[in-house]
Amino acid sequence: MSEALWTPSPERIIKANMTEFLRYVEERGGPPVPDYSPDSYWQLHKWSVDNPERFWSLTWRFCGIIGHRGTGGGAERVGVGLDNMGPPDAEKGPKWFPDASLNFAENLLRFTDDEPALSSWNEEGHQRTISYRALREAVGTLALAVDAAGVRPGDRVAGWLPNIPEAVIAMLAATSLGATWSSCSPDFGAQGVMDRFGQIEPKILFAADGYLYNGKEIDLLPRLRQIAFRIPTLEHVVVTPYRKQMPDLDGVRKGTLWSIPRDTKRHPPRDFGELHRAECAFQTLSGRGPLLRVCGVSPPPSSQKQRLSSSSDFRSTTRRTSCTHRELLGCRSAWCTAPVERCSST
Repeated sequence: MSEALWTPSPERIIKANMTEFLRYVEERGGPPVPDYSPDSYWQLHKWSVDNPERFWSLTWRFCGIIGHRGTGGGAERVGVGLDNMGPPDAEKGPKWFPDASLNFAENLLRFTDDEPALSSWNEEGHQRTISYRALREAVGTLALAVDAAGVRPGDRVAGWLPNIPEAVIAMLAATSLGATWSSCSPDFGAQGVMDRFGQIEPKILFAADGYLYNGKEIDLLPRLRQIAFRIPTLEHVVVTPYRKQMPDLDGVRKGTLWSIPRDTKRHPPRDFGELHRAECAFQTLSGRGPLLRVCGVSPPPSSQKQRLSSSSDFRSTTRRTSCTHRELLGCRSAWCTAPVERCSST
């Protein structure tokens, strides 16, 4: 193995939340931590494999996951079918936290302060930073319109967007309501988008009017007109004006602009062109419900469910043990770069 490019100082290791987690587990019957060398991590890893129920129960508590573990004896059930790890089986398991319910977006939006949540740069050097407070407000505002559009738990919402903050906001708004989110890159051709989204029958499609790539501006509206026409289940096609202030939506079936929110809260929005500021409300779901739809890239495209209590959700809601969550090392929680092909992390 080649030499490490960077090694944290002893002072930084002592203050890290991973170190705090090691101590937390040790105090509750986990492996001893004589020091904080890489060996300590691997000892914890082995212990987690040998004791998955104890490990994941402690992880839930340490990370402060917002949700319900269940009632009665079910409140302590971490998993069933844990002896059937590979390959997993839909009936035999493993099934993690089978009695739990939670909301993915609620866990990501737990902060309400002015610390940076999203930082975005595009090829032209334009930078946007959105605080946790502003992100939560933007999600609540959009979710009100998505709810008014008739989206209910289990409905599908799709995104054909570059990696801009609106992509994150749309995903969180959809999942806050219990909808299933699916997305693909705007460099996909019209047929590729239809192949992927057509099979999941989304009610709403979020799209951008265009994006930048290698100094060239790409107009998405001609393809969007085809896509909107060819996916009959779409009830709304919401276009964020990323490249133009007032893009021409003529010919985009069910097309409407993603508007700037208004201050009034007296009436629900009639459509996405008349958004009103709103607080977040979260639909709590069983951990077995679908959260994300991931479409394959080889024809014909395959569609895979990512369930709420599966690895995607718990990697995101337990980021206290990785550098992408601000509770770990004091890092900023998330960042997003544009154009779509160059996303750092979220």
